[in-house]
Amino acid sequence: MVGSILGCATNSQAQQPERAAVFEQWPGVSQLIAYRDRIWLVNSDPFKDNNSADVYSYSIEGKTLRYERSLFSQDVGAPVVYNGLLHWPFEDPRRSAGSGEYAVTDGTHWQWDVMRSGSVMHVHAMNVCDGDLVAATGHGQGQLHRLEETDSWELQYDYPAAESSFSRIVSVMQLGDDCIVGASASGKNEAKMFALSGDKRSPLAGWPNSDRVDNLTRHRQSLFAFADTGRARQLIRYDGVKSHEVALPENHRPRAMHSDGLNLWLVTHNRSSESKAGGLWMYSANHRFVLQRQFSQIPISLTSLDGHVAIGTYANSGGELLLFDVGAWRTTDEVDAALLHAKPSSRDLDSALVDSLFSELQKIVMNPQSTDNYARLLRRNLGRHPELKTPEFGAALTRALTLSIEGEPSTMFTGQSIRRQDLIRWFLITTLAMNGNGRIDPEWINAKTELLVPDSAKVFDPSVASIVATGWLEQSDSETLGALITRLNRTDDPLWLKADVVGALTALTDQRFAYDVNAWNRWWELQ
Repeated sequence: MVGSILGCATNSQAQQPERAAVFEQWPGVSQLIAYRDRIWLVNSDPFKDNNSADVYSYSIEGKTLRYERSLFSQDVGAPVVYNGLLHWPFEDPRRSAGSGEYAVTDGTHWQWDVMRSGSVMHVHAMNVCDGDLVAATGHGQGQLHRLEETDSWELQYDYPAAESSFSRIVSVMQLGDDCIVGASASGKNEAKMFALSGDKRSPLAGWPNSDRVDNLTRHRQSLFAFADTGRARQLIRYDGVKSHEVALPENHRPRAMHSDGLNLWLVTHNRSSESKAGGLWMYSANHRFVLQRQFSQIPISLTSLDGHVAIGTYANSGGELLLFDVGAWRTTDEVDAALLHAKPSSRDLDSALVDSLFSELQKIVMNPQSTDNYARLLRRNLGRHPELKTPEFGAALTRALTLSIEGEPSTMFTGQSIRRQDLIRWFLITTLAMNGNGRIDPEWINAKTELLVPDSAKVFDPSVASIVATGWLEQSDSETLGALITRLNRTDDPLWLKADVVGALTALTDQRFAYDVNAWNRWWELQ
């Protein structure tokens, strides 16, 4: 079971926000965002590489929670609505390290995409600057990427790291005519909040030095963000001219902010109380925060919709979605919803192009060096291929999966020793899933799985990739569905792998049983 639905607040004078839903699978409810009259969120473990990122949506009007998708990511970054579509960045994609990946949905259909620019390990946030979709990322260096035109990402800015260290850009937000970024970097004693003009950066006047700047929030004519030194966490307001420190509640650590256009909201962790671990605060005219409600769990995310503030919490017993009726409607601009383009039909393939692409793939996978250096050459040649997203590339990938591949085992990010054939098939299958065209042999879904790292980190196993790929390929024949149901009933798989099976089944059937295995079995018996 995913958890219970408990209703939403109806009385603005209630002592606590109402619990809308309790999640039994993972301890965190994060990255809340309003889209298409629903609150969207991720249930995961945001403080551990747990290979889980389950997307849900909640209707305030209908008081209903709906399982939407399981993403192929260990967790997700801050999402954004752009051109009417909801974009979910893969903060730590399971497929690879080196290419920024994200999912896009119109609320019904989903697509998996890759940025194909720079060198990316984490996509921390997406937002809109100067009308363009931008992505804040981190690897050896922090980077800002910009979508210049359809499917054409460009690296705009590199934030260099200190010697023997790393840097990240973790937040991005537009203020007036400026694109503002918040960075994180150890070993660099400087202000990490600055405006970008092209590849030139200008620190904001008066912004203090810190290790990290995050949670950028635009409220009216000012920009608010947290400046974190690890020991202390300040809240800073930038009014377009200079920076000001905002007083925080004593003994409370700030966790997240959100502006509904009318009010600025803050959630905090009360470090001096176990019974009232969280607090919801509203920013007042005298630049102070006034306590509105207290609650028992630690808040980590919030948003607003239809006169309600929604709070996502973290607890070992299971995260919760809380709702607080504030009696005021959102005043932010609504964006017209859009529809995803239908994927190309594979009925009329260019056979000459398929043959040419297969020949190219054969040379790539047979190259002994393709799996060296954490399979960098393989990852880049597949995930950034110019024919990605075409039916012909999907057909060529499907054919390449039949190749017999030999070679010495490879070592990947977690120190695992992986058979070369398995590693190459892993990337062929996940590229096939990202491509959205092609076919997986259903027998692979239930192949014996050797999970050397069963609970977390990167797992490069072809059966895991096959499970996920069926959903993105819309491969809904009875043989595939039967194989997925069989895998769902296995008792030796970790929970995150069961999440992959649930995600695939949901995508293929539009049944929303989430983790209720009995409900899936009953449904399958009736087919």
